[in-house]
Amino acid sequence: MGGAALLDELTFKLVDAGADGQAAATLLRAYPFTAGTPAERDTLLQRLIMLIEQHATPLDDDRWQALRDPLDTPALRSRQAALWTNLRQCATTRTLLGDMSPEYGYDDWMRLGDCSTSEAPALALRAYAWAQTLRSGGRASRALAYQAHAAGDYPTALAAWRTVGADQLSDEELLAATTTALAARENEQAASWLDTFQKRGASLDYRYWSLVAEAHTSSDAATAIGALERKTQLQPVAADFISLAHLEADAERQVRWLERAAALDDANATTQAELGFAYSRAGRPTAGLRAFERAAALDPTNMTVQVELGYAYWRAGRAADAGRAFERAWHADPANLKLAQQLVYVYQRLKQNDAARRYVRHVLDAPDAFSEASVDAPLGTTVDHRFAFQRLHEDLGRRVTVNLDGWSGTAVGGGSEATSAGRRYRSYSQVEADVRLGSPAIRDGSTLSAYARVFADGGDLRRAVPAQNPMLGVGLRWKPLRNRVIYLSAENQNGLEDTARREVLVRASASFLNGGPYGDEWHASQNGWFSQNLYLDGARYLKARHTAYTVDYRTSYHRQVSASATLEPYAHLQFNGYRSNRFNSDIRTDAGIRWNVWYGATRYDAAPHKLSIGVEFQHALDTYLSERNGLFLSLGTRW
Repeated sequence: MGGAALLDELTFKLVDAGADGQAAATLLRAYPFTAGTPAERDTLLQRLIMLIEQHATPLDDDRWQALRDPLDTPALRSRQAALWTNLRQCATTRTLLGDMSPEYGYDDWMRLGDCSTSEAPALALRAYAWAQTLRSGGRASRALAYQAHAAGDYPTALAAWRTVGADQLSDEELLAATTTALAARENEQAASWLDTFQKRGASLDYRYWSLVAEAHTSSDAATAIGALERKTQLQPVAADFISLAHLEADAERQVRWLERAAALDDANATTQAELGFAYSRAGRPTAGLRAFERAAALDPTNMTVQVELGYAYWRAGRAADAGRAFERAWHADPANLKLAQQLVYVYQRLKQNDAARRYVRHVLDAPDAFSEASVDAPLGTTVDHRFAFQRLHEDLGRRVTVNLDGWSGTAVGGGSEATSAGRRYRSYSQVEADVRLGSPAIRDGSTLSAYARVFADGGDLRRAVPAQNPMLGVGLRWKPLRNRVIYLSAENQNGLEDTARREVLVRASASFLNGGPYGDEWHASQNGWFSQNLYLDGARYLKARHTAYTVDYRTSYHRQVSASATLEPYAHLQFNGYRSNRFNSDIRTDAGIRWNVWYGATRYDAAPHKLSIGVEFQHALDTYLSERNGLFLSLGTRW
C-alpha cells in the first residue's frame, strides 16, 4: 500500500475516532499529497477541507498559507477555490482560478465571477461568459447580463437576457432587461418586455413609466408623453417636465411643462434658459427675455446663458444690453469667433464703428474664423463670408467718396443714375465728391453727406465731348434707412460759364432688387453671377417747376475674367417722364456690355475702388425725342 493510501486510512480512522484535530494536522503535514494519484490527492484534499469547514478552523496563521497557493491541476484548484470562496476570501479565489483553465466547471466559473464583480469586473465578465457556455438560461446568464450592463457592453448583456427568456424573468429582472435593451438601442425589444411586465399585472410604478417613455421617445411621441405624464403624477421631477417639453410640438404646452420644471427647480439657470427659448417659440419675447435674465442672475458665470441672454436682448432691439452680455461671454472665451462676429453687428447697430471695425479685424485675423462650421448660412461660403466682413470694415471706415461718370453716343439717349434728372443728351459727364458728415460717418447704415459735383453735356450742338453748359451742384444727401437704399437730396445748382443759370433740385432715388446674390458687388466665391437692379428716381426743379421721373430695370450677368474683374453683358428697360407745360415720356430698351474692375483691396478692406467701361445700344420704343436708336460709350469710376 502506497503512502497516500496509508495516509487516507490513517486520517479516516482518526476522524472516525473523533480525533479531528489530529487528523487535520496530519493531513496538513502531508499537503499537497504529491505522492498520490490524482484520485487519492483529491480524496485527501476533500477530507482536509471538510475538517476545516466543520470546525471553522481559523486559517490566518502561516501554517495554512500553503492552502492559498494554486495546486498543479485544475481539479485540485477547483477544490481550493471552493474552500476559500466559502470563507469569503475572494482574493485567494481569483488567484486560484485566474489562469482561466478551460477544464474548470460551471461552479468554478460562477465562483470566480462572483468573487470578481467589484474588484476585477473584466475578469467577472469573462468568468460568467464561460459559465453561460456550460449552462445557459440560468443564473450564469443573469449574472452575465448584469455584469455586461455594468461594463457598458450592452449587446452582450442583451443577448444574455434573451437567453433567459421573458417567461423566466422576474418582474425586477424584466425591468433590468428593459433597461439594457434601451441602452443597446433595441427599443422594440424594450417595448416587448414592458408589455410582458404590464400583462403580468405588476405594479406600474415610477420606474416602469420612465422606461415606457424612454422606449417610445423616438418612435411614438404621444405614448412617451402619456408615460411621462403618468410618471410625473406619481413623482413630480423637474427633469421629467423638461423631457415633456422636448417631446411636445405645441409651443404653449412646452411653456406649460417648463414652467412646472422651473417651479420645482427655481435655482436652475439651465431650466430658466430653456423656458426662455420656449417663450420665444410661443411668440412671447418679453417673457422669454425675463427668463433669460433670471437664468443669468442665477448663474452669472455661465457664459452659455450670457450668450443666450445677449441674443434675447438683440431680438428685443436692446442692442446695448446685448452688447454687454456678449462682451462678458467673449472676454470669458476670446476664441469664440461666433461671438466676435455677433459683436461686429451689435456695435454697428450701436453706431460704435471703431469697436465694430476692431472686432472685424479680430475675426479676419483668426485662422479658423471662416471654417465651414462658423459660417452663417445667409452669407454663403467661407470666402463670401470673409469678403462680407472686409466690405463692412471698408464701409464703416469710409468718409469721402469720389465718383466720375460719363458717356457719349451717336444720338440723343436716355440718362443714367448720374445724369441730371429728366435731361437728354448725346454726351454727359460728371465728377462728384461726397463727404459723410457727423461722427461716426455712417450710423447703422444711415448717412448724411454733403456733396459737390460738376457736370456738363454736349450742348445744343450735341457734341460728342461733354464739355458744354458746365454746372456746379452743391447739396445734402440723406440715406435714412439701415437696410434700404433710399436717398433724399437737396441741391443748389449754379452755372460755371453762364452765371445766370441757377436752379434748386430736390430729389428722391431708390434702388431695389440689387442686394445679396443678385447684387453688383464682387462675388468672391463664384466665377459668374446674375445681377439685377430696379432704379427709381423722382426730381423736382423748383425754379423751372419741372418734374422728372425715371424707372429703370436692369438685368445682367457678371463673368469673372480675372481675380478682380468681370465682363458684364446687360439689358435695360427704362421709362423716363418729364413734366413741364406738358408731360413727355420716353420708353426704351438698352443692351450692352461692360468691363468692371475692382481694385485697392487690403487685408481688412474689400476693394474700395471700381472702374467700369461699357458699350451700349439703345432703342426707343416710344419717345418724344427725334432719334430712336443710338450707340453709346460709357465710363464710370468710384474712389
